[in-house]
Amino acid sequence: MFLLRDDIFEIAAILQKGGIICHPTDTVWSIGCDVLNEEAIARIHNIKGQPPKDGYTLLVSSIEMLKQYA
Repeated sequence: MFLLRDDIFEIAAILQKGGIICHPTDTVWSIGCDVLNEEAIARIHNIKGQPPKDGYTLLVSSIEMLKQYA
C-alpha cells in the first residue's frame, strides 16, 4: 500500500478541519486525529467508548517533536 501526493494533501486537509482518519499500523488499522484539536480527541473517545482518562498513543518523528508534547 502506498499513498499518492494527492492522498496526503487530502488527509492533511481532513485533519486540519478536525476530522478523524483511519490509517494502517504495523499490525492493525487505527483511528487518528490532530492531537491539538480537543473536539477531535473527544470524538475519538466517543467512537472508542473510552473515558478521557484512558491514554492514547502519540506518534512523533523526532525527540524534538516529542519535547513539544511531553
